Amino acid sequence: MPYRAPSTAPFINRKLHEPYETLLGGEAAHHRLASSYADTLHPLETRLSWDDLYSALDILPLTLKAENILMLIEHVTGPKPCLTEAGKLAKRITVLAGQLNLR
Repeated sequence: MPYRAPSTAPFINRKLHEPYETLLGGEAAHHRLASSYADTLHPLETRLSWDDLYSALDILPLTLKAENILMLIEHVTGPKPCLTEAGKLAKRITVLAGQLNLR
């Protein structure tokens, strides 16, 4: 019988427990980080749709989204207009998450 790996999707929790989710920005922060990620990568990666790029980051909790945005800022060269505000938000989330001892 062939081995089939179990799906991990049911175990991924996108939202942090309250009050942490609200303190870090809530749903607006989720949308801002994921849309900035998709806006930045879509012109660079033509094989994937904007929705696929958005969804790839949207399934993560805010702390991991912020880390991904900060890594993206380090690696993308040239003008990054859609990452400016998202970078500030990501930095704020990372600093606050560190103070709250979240990962």
